[in-house]
Amino acid sequence: MLDLAISSIAEILKQQFARHVRMTYLVRAVENLIKGESVVTSITIAQSIISDFPSYQYGDDGLSLPSLASQLEDQVKIITVLIKNIIQYQDNVKEKLKQLTEKKKQLPEDVTEYVFVGKHEHEVSLSKMLDFLEYVVTVSNQKVALGTENIDILWKVFVQQPNFNSD
Repeated sequence: MLDLAISSIAEILKQQFARHVRMTYLVRAVENLIKGESVVTSITIAQSIISDFPSYQYGDDGLSLPSLASQLEDQVKIITVLIKNIIQYQDNVKEKLKQLTEKKKQLPEDVTEYVFVGKHEHEVSLSKMLDFLEYVVTVSNQKVALGTENIDILWKVFVQQPNFNSD
């Protein structure tokens, strides 16, 4: 039900009549990402809004996908924000696992479908964050990069110290 509601909001924001409020929703979604709140929902809405921008800038006043991605990086350091969200999520999952172990509760057989943090399954949460990270870098036409420091962080989180083999 939650996914349907989020998808519906995203579709409504793509309609012509909603054009004047789109940027307000994008700003709110980015603010949520900065605060680490409703991350998956905010990513869904932000990506839906961003994807509606043209690939190329027409005229001096129009925004394009690359320029918007570049502005998000310049103004809010969106890559750093997303990396912090990933780290925070993984740390919260570790804490949840610790709590389950302390309470002597059995871990779920399929951790990918388990909701450890928030309202979304583990795999959905990780996929949304990583996909949006990739999306921002890709649509920026190489104006935004991960950088070696962030690649090292992701390597540590997912290769050296993953919560699960499936991560």
